Amino acid sequence: MLLGGSAAALSSITNHGAQAALSRSALSEMANRLAVYARIRGNGIGEPPALWWIKGVVYGKQYEKNAQPLFQVTGVSHNKVTAGQNGGIILSIEEGGYYADLETGEVMDSWTNPVTGASTQPKHYKMLVSHNFAMNGDVEHDDSTGRTEAYGGISPVEISGDTLWVEENYFSRTEISSPPSSSPSAELESQRSTAQFNVGDSLTTFQARVKDLQTPDGTFVSATLAYEQTNSWASWLNMGDYPGLQLWQLKGRKLAGPEEIPAQLRDRLRIDHPNFI
Repeated sequence: MLLGGSAAALSSITNHGAQAALSRSALSEMANRLAVYARIRGNGIGEPPALWWIKGVVYGKQYEKNAQPLFQVTGVSHNKVTAGQNGGIILSIEEGGYYADLETGEVMDSWTNPVTGASTQPKHYKMLVSHNFAMNGDVEHDDSTGRTEAYGGISPVEISGDTLWVEENYFSRTEISSPPSSSPSAELESQRSTAQFNVGDSLTTFQARVKDLQTPDGTFVSATLAYEQTNSWASWLNMGDYPGLQLWQLKGRKLAGPEEIPAQLRDRLRIDHPNFI
């Protein structure tokens, strides 16, 4: 990746996994970073999407107050990595998920906001996003509107014993035309602020076994993830302009197939989003 964006360099990345086994030192070399990341996050560059299961808790954090858990979140995602321009890669994520009760884990049809005391309907999600990474692992972002900035990237590969880690960090800020219109309760009126940006910061750590990366390209690589994100209040939370943000804490596992998705989640997704799973 230090040699520039030539077609030869891209070919060496995409075909490297087809060689005999990579040594431990080769796995952590910068030239192989994108290929290693692609086999963990997806199934390799240009390979079919990988299926991930995720679950965790969303916290509410008001400024100068301790965070409090709001609800659970669970879902699955398809992660596909393809070749980008100049030796980079493109990550495409299609994900569907649900917000669930903290205690029971049941998908919620309604939710009472512990900050405002108001009842609201959770907005379960289905999303499709993509991120471009340059040959050196940095996030590539081209915003013609000038309203969004984004940066971050893929970390160097870290190895200890038979365990390998690689991190994916993404930071974004988008200017919004007007603040949310919902009104907070009177006793918290003094904490109001004027929202001017939607901000999101995500930190993801992927973990796999060294020996699983020392297999031919196309071989399934078992992996797990730890994910943390901070972002502006979602509109359906009806937080108005209370200063604060959401904190996401998730874990996840790469699945060999749909049969490994928890049955209740799999059945619900197939009803709500046919042809997704």
